[in-house]
Amino acid sequence: MNILNAIVANKKKEIAKRKKMRPLASFVKTLGASDRNFHRALKKGRNDANPRLIAEIKNASPSEGILRPCLETDFPEIVAVYNRYASAISVVTDERFFQGHLEWIKKIRALTNLPILCKDFIIDEYQIYEARNYGADSILLIASPHCVDEKKLTEFVKIAGSLGMSSLVEIHNEKEIKTALNAGAEIIGINNRNLETFDVSLEITLALAPLVPPECVIVSESGFKTSEEIKKMHGLADAVLIGTTFMKAKNIASACAKLFHC
Repeated sequence: MNILNAIVANKKKEIAKRKKMRPLASFVKTLGASDRNFHRALKKGRNDANPRLIAEIKNASPSEGILRPCLETDFPEIVAVYNRYASAISVVTDERFFQGHLEWIKKIRALTNLPILCKDFIIDEYQIYEARNYGADSILLIASPHCVDEKKLTEFVKIAGSLGMSSLVEIHNEKEIKTALNAGAEIIGINNRNLETFDVSLEITLALAPLVPPECVIVSESGFKTSEEIKKMHGLADAVLIGTTFMKAKNIASACAKLFHC
């Protein structure tokens, strides 16, 4: 079983437990629409000197292990830096494989006016409502048959929209671009990391970005370690999503300044 299949199998068990503990009907009517526009924060970023930054907070990954001990106590310091450099903040909420928590969205949202992306492996509509309940302004949807089929992806994009949330629809190959577009995606995330092997190559964005219609917002995800790599995205991607590089940095402010020459 590859990593993505293992994550999805575990996610099904997690969701079943959460639905029993807190049925959707118990909170869905209390949900208000997002008031922070993730799409607008990134739009036309490819015309800037550098693409916009989605700065990520994550505790661990299957390939790297723990990235930043005592991460939660560092939230105020980290978010203060992200407020200076980023256009949006991504929060990885998967518990078992990335050691994140949905509750972190609330805590981080209280420290910023930037839109918040809930980054998880969404396979059930319950998770979309749950993300909004915790304060997310956008969600990650993965256009892989390992996660959802095109019909379900389309439904999820519509549900998110009904809550005022943007959908960052993640792809890794040309076939998934078509799936994402058919589902109504307005923001395409090109993952430079293969979710089956976790290998990373920026060549994936360089190859796939020209295949995405120009009216879509493009986000290049994962693998950025130098300012030169970011500059390669000029004219191709509206934003880059960076997490591991910042989480492993001793000084996140210095890491941001180095990458974006500020």
